[in-house]
Amino acid sequence: MNVKSQIICIIVDYGNASKILAEAKKHGIKEATILRGTGIIHNRLLDFLGFIDIRKELIYMIAPTSIAKNALKVIAEKFEFHKPHHGIAFTKNLYSVIGGASLTETQISEEREDSCMYYQISVIVDKGRGQEVVDVAISAGAKGGTIINARGSGVHETSKLFAMQIEPEKEIVIMLVEKPTCDNIVKTISEAIDINSPGKGIMYIQEICETYGLYK
Repeated sequence: MNVKSQIICIIVDYGNASKILAEAKKHGIKEATILRGTGIIHNRLLDFLGFIDIRKELIYMIAPTSIAKNALKVIAEKFEFHKPHHGIAFTKNLYSVIGGASLTETQISEEREDSCMYYQISVIVDKGRGQEVVDVAISAGAKGGTIINARGSGVHETSKLFAMQIEPEKEIVIMLVEKPTCDNIVKTISEAIDINSPGKGIMYIQEICETYGLYK
């Protein structure tokens, strides 16, 4: 399979995102979105993801695969992601994109593979329900999660993820789970919050490719 573009996700301590972006630009990364994490739930997650506090920044970047691999390797080495609590980074194959000015259709592959060891489960729910989602996921085998308040830095701002608006009254829950536990966690969340009913939320699962900084 020849996946031509990837999404890079980097999670670091609050205040370090600008340093990461500066380094990424040196290596050909042109687009990025920064989100602020509002909480890390459940202590068992701390060693698994290398987190030691609740103030985190998440950086999402899109780039052709060759550029993404090189940039991420350099960033991981420079910021010492191999050491505990220095941050984590991972890539996800990009199979389609809508509205991205810098990526053309020829850079996108629709082929899929199932050789990954980790999945990212993302759940968008009404504000205040993120904790419930993480608690339910933990009961099904997850080691925790990151809750992102969709509100921007100002009270009346709306965050954007790759030009898609996320309304302020929503929360985004992000969890990295190991492949054998993914199906059960997804099923448990779906049933617990009745996600198939209108207005209850949205959940999607993505394959994780390369990883840096994950600790069990």
